[in-house]
Amino acid sequence: MIGVSDKYVACYKEKLIAQKNIYEQILALSNDERQQLNTKPLRLNKVIELLHQKNELLNIVHRLEAEIVPVRSKVLELSLSDSDRDSISAIVQQISHLLEQLISSDADNEQLLQDTMGQGMSPKPVNKTYAMNAYKTCAR
Repeated sequence: MIGVSDKYVACYKEKLIAQKNIYEQILALSNDERQQLNTKPLRLNKVIELLHQKNELLNIVHRLEAEIVPVRSKVLELSLSDSDRDSISAIVQQISHLLEQLISSDADNEQLLQDTMGQGMSPKPVNKTYAMNAYKTCAR
């Protein structure tokens, strides 16, 4: 017979695994994004589409996190078996590793986009008088 505590543990693991799977999907989109950023000519519309897809998945993670918090609180109150503790710890470590990869990938993609957008684009000289007059008008 499955007890209430077993149901909380099973639910918690299920939600963590769902979260891990979504982070894996986001990482795959980040890799696709990098591939698009390396494609010449740059198809900015495809990059934007990938960013929207990532954002949709992040919204799902946010909703899932709201579901995880109360279950995690209940699980933390329980005396977990070693196998449950180990399996939960393993999933959390996988999520942590995925998050590190995502942060690194997004930083690399951001730099790649800046480098790509900067190529062939020399900075235009700024008309300082015009800029100062425009700023003074806005500041009034």
